[in-house]
Amino acid sequence: MPRGIKQFIFAFLGILIIGAIGFGVYSLFFKNPGTCFDGVMNNGETEIDCGGLCISCDERNIQPLTASEPMVLWVDGRTLSVLFEIKNPNEKFGSDNFTYKINLYDDHDALIKSIQKNFFIYGDETETLTEVGIDTGGEIVGYARVKIGDTSWIPVDNWKKPALKITSLETAKENKSYKVSGRIENPNSFDITRLVVNAVLYSKEGREIAVTKSELSSAKAFRTKGFIIYVKIDPSMEKYLDLSATKFFIYAAK
Repeated sequence: MPRGIKQFIFAFLGILIIGAIGFGVYSLFFKNPGTCFDGVMNNGETEIDCGGLCISCDERNIQPLTASEPMVLWVDGRTLSVLFEIKNPNEKFGSDNFTYKINLYDDHDALIKSIQKNFFIYGDETETLTEVGIDTGGEIVGYARVKIGDTSWIPVDNWKKPALKITSLETAKENKSYKVSGRIENPNSFDITRLVVNAVLYSKEGREIAVTKSELSSAKAFRTKGFIIYVKIDPSMEKYLDLSATKFFIYAAK
C-alpha cells in the first residue's frame, strides 16, 4: 500500500479517536443531562417533559375544574340561594377534595359576601351544586361567581363512584311549607362517609324556582335510609310551582 494512503488512514483513525474522546468528555462533563422542564423529549420521556423519570403525561395534562355562572334565587328580602355546576373534564383523574368559593357582588362589582366550601368530584363528571339560605344582611346582590381553589387529584382507579339505589323521590306541600323526600340504599360492602342531596324545584314552564340541600350522616353498608328536606320558597312563586318536576342531584363518597 502506498505510503501516502497509509498516512491518510492513520490520520483519519486518529481524528476519529480524538473525536470520540472529545465527545465522551463533553457528554460526561459539559452536556446538559436533560431535565423534566427543558422543553425537549429526553431523559427517557414518552412525551416532552413527561413520562419516564418525569411526571406521568396523564397527570401533567390534567385540566382544571371549571364552574358555571351561578344562578341567584331569592327567598326573601335578605336571604338567597345559588345554583351552579362544577365540571371535571378529566377522564382519568377525579378529586377527593377541592375547595371552591362563592362570591356575591353588587351591581358595581363590589364584593358583598364570600363563602368557602369543599367537595369532591369523580372523573369526567359534571355536578349540580347548591348553597342555600345565604344571609346577605339586606344588601342587594347583583350577581355571583364561583372560584375553584386547591384541588387534590387522584387517579380514577383509586377513586370510584360508589353505587346507590335511590327510590321514593317526592316533592310535597306540608302545611305552609314544602319538602322533598326519598330513600337511599347503600348496596356496597363499605360505609359511605359523605352523602349530599341537592334538589332543584321548577315551575310549570321549566324555570328554576327554589333549591335545597342537605348533607346526611353516613350510610352504612347494605342499609337504606330515608331523608326529608324542607324548602323555603318565595311566596310569590308558589303558584307557578310544579311539584312533579323536581330534580335530585345526590353525591356520595366512600
